Amino acid sequence: MQYFLLFIMLFAPSCKDASANYSDVDFFDGESDYFVEAESYTDNFSDSVDNFVPDPDVYSDPDIVHDTALNDNRTESDNEAGDTDTCTSKATDFCKEKGKCQNGRILLCNVKYDDSNCPIGEYFAVEENCSDTGRDCEVKSGTPACVCPAEKWEVDGNCLEKITCPTDITTDETIKPKNTVATFNALHLGWDNSKDFAALACIVNHFDVVGLVEVETEEGLEELTENLEKLTGKNWEYHISEKEVGEDSYKEFYGFVWNAEEVSMNSVIGFFPETSDEFKREPYAAEFTFGSFTFTFAIIHVVFGDSITERRAEVDHIDEVYQYYQGLDAVKNDVIIGGDFNLPVDDAAFTILSVDDMNHAIPATQLTTIGQTGLVSSYDNIFFPGKYVDEFSGSSGVLDFTKDNYSEIRTTVSDHLPVWIGIK
Repeated sequence: MQYFLLFIMLFAPSCKDASANYSDVDFFDGESDYFVEAESYTDNFSDSVDNFVPDPDVYSDPDIVHDTALNDNRTESDNEAGDTDTCTSKATDFCKEKGKCQNGRILLCNVKYDDSNCPIGEYFAVEENCSDTGRDCEVKSGTPACVCPAEKWEVDGNCLEKITCPTDITTDETIKPKNTVATFNALHLGWDNSKDFAALACIVNHFDVVGLVEVETEEGLEELTENLEKLTGKNWEYHISEKEVGEDSYKEFYGFVWNAEEVSMNSVIGFFPETSDEFKREPYAAEFTFGSFTFTFAIIHVVFGDSITERRAEVDHIDEVYQYYQGLDAVKNDVIIGGDFNLPVDDAAFTILSVDDMNHAIPATQLTTIGQTGLVSSYDNIFFPGKYVDEFSGSSGVLDFTKDNYSEIRTTVSDHLPVWIGIK
């Protein structure tokens, strides 16, 4: 009997050869794991595993078949070879490799024991079928893993199709390395208006955090965020205000999108508390941290109205907005206010410029809205306190993405340009 067992042990198959295939394949079918016992070599292992129908009469022994782990949950003493009078060898690590990829699956190599706890063969446990999640099986540093195919990004545990920027917009690679805060009128984001979300993402991804006006639906923000991730391979997040603001004839949400690998939203501060209906769409704010810089970012969309008088009436109250948000925390004095003001910054209504040495990012000579044949008005801007200028890099600007294609781009992307400031 001992000589017979020694013969079996000498000729037992080994897992050292990662390319070895097996026949006489028995499929151990538990509720969650599958075990393949390998007893002899052949060239058809993959086909056998894929096509084998388990025989319930063969592996009904509960000591062999189980449904909760990749091994048989034996105790440490159980895994030791049996008595030397019974077993011809105490060797238990028949399988030298921790795992391998085969046929899109992660395989782990394990040892099977007989009733006397003697090692009698090898089997493979199928740990994961990578194709179930659209992934490929790859061995990295000796360990198999399910990874996204090369043509896709892996973002937050998901495999995303890669997209590229359309050729009919202009991008500026000099902006992307900067730390930036921007505002952008996204032109009825979320309406069924033939919006080119890939082009919109190509514009927004120049910046690290963007305050958006004219957000019409949360679905629009979701689609923009998804396109940002497909474009950059980075995790982006968004926030939409808890309610719409405006008149009964037209209302909109405020929104923020940010590169979550660079910026975090600390808290939602909320709407400016009006006392006498100062704004048709009262400003909205949230607190963000960008590196070591924590700031309040308030955004506003001033009413256009029937006359310039209505616009000036709202702009005249923006200093109160600044004072309110700045006063919420006596220690943190970094309040940024941006948006579509529907007035150039040299208008006398901008009384905010007299508070805390307030700076504006965009001069009145820089046009920011898109007409049928060119840029037409200077309505978009960002205000920040010069009194606390240490955190601001001094750089700012406008991204003109039009490529002189004004009439089409103003409908498929936006009729405004984004404006931005740099942060140290």
